[in-house]
Amino acid sequence: MADGMSGYATTFSLGGATGNGRNISFSAEAEVVDITSMSSSNGWRQFKPGIKDGGEITLEVVYDKAAFNTILGKLGGAAESFTITYPDSGALTGDAILTGLDCDNPYDDAVMANLTLKVDGEPAFAAA
Repeated sequence: MADGMSGYATTFSLGGATGNGRNISFSAEAEVVDITSMSSSNGWRQFKPGIKDGGEITLEVVYDKAAFNTILGKLGGAAESFTITYPDSGALTGDAILTGLDCDNPYDDAVMANLTLKVDGEPAFAAA
């Protein structure tokens, strides 16, 4: 990741609906299988690659009363297609299930909805 860029202008869509996002985060992980045995070299643990997990997407969106009921209706529903489009036009795509929704109502800032999505299957990245 030699090229740096601002996250400004990154967009997110779920099921074709694009939101007014602020902080968008994606994380994926791969499990490892512990194959350590009594004969492992010098007492060091040994591992093999395991199952990959598409991880989660978290995002913070500015509260929009027209969209709030739609978002609430997606909670725990079927997986829908998502796209995160980066400022350089690269895009992460896949399917995800909305698993979490909470709303922050600070007295001195914008009302924000925080969404958590579980990625279903393998995500794909296409460079611009």
